[in-house]
Amino acid sequence: MYWRKQKYAKRGQCNLCGETADLTWDHVPPQACGNRSPTQHLGLTQFLSGQELAQGQISQNGNKYRTLCGHCNSTMGRLYDNQLAEFVLRVRDSIERPPLVGREIAIECQPGAIARAVVGHLVAAQMPGPGSAFDGLAKQFLLDPTKALPSNLYFHTWIHVFDTTTVIRDSAILSNDDAVVCQVLSFYPLGFIVTQDSPLESVPGFSVDSTVPWDGEGIISLSLDPIYPDGWPWHPTFSKILFGGEALQTSRRVSSSSR
Repeated sequence: MYWRKQKYAKRGQCNLCGETADLTWDHVPPQACGNRSPTQHLGLTQFLSGQELAQGQISQNGNKYRTLCGHCNSTMGRLYDNQLAEFVLRVRDSIERPPLVGREIAIECQPGAIARAVVGHLVAAQMPGPGSAFDGLAKQFLLDPTKALPSNLYFHTWIHVFDTTTVIRDSAILSNDDAVVCQVLSFYPLGFIVTQDSPLESVPGFSVDSTVPWDGEGIISLSLDPIYPDGWPWHPTFSKILFGGEALQTSRRVSSSSR
């Protein structure tokens, strides 16, 4: 989706459970990951042309969507967001210690909880409507952490050293001449892509062991060499991407620049 001002209903169908209820704001990424500052939103055409954020819509307390009922929002926060926030903090601490380039970091964490947190916020970022096949898969396991992640979901992550937050839903990147359906969430200091049916060969991945409980311990490794540019890998400069209907939203902290 190119960004446009959205008027969210105060009552409607929850993106996750599907029940009609009073809707609450979900911050994407969570506020505990640093998503608290005023942000200015940028349309697709502006972003791809490199124009400055002169007239973007401003959200005063971070990037957010009113699409989840209170129960689902609190369940996602209670089960998964703390693990994502802790992972983000540890990555931030690691990359802000010089030298930045030429190292690999291995973070002990709960990969299953982190994967679920990312998926949950991508579901929240979908515009109101019936959702896609990705949303249908997510609903099978997000509210019941005892259910294993589907085997056809692949998780990718990389270091993202920019203040830009990007959300892409239901688009495709060409990988080895095949169109791979992608969901993208990137913010300082990480980028995530979730793909269906096939991984992206050019993007580092992390695995979630289906035999380990959702809150089981594991390791996610991240390379600090190279540091990829803003917009990698989905920007047309770096790959062939096929945008879906409601595909892209970008935002940037007000009065900030890349780190």
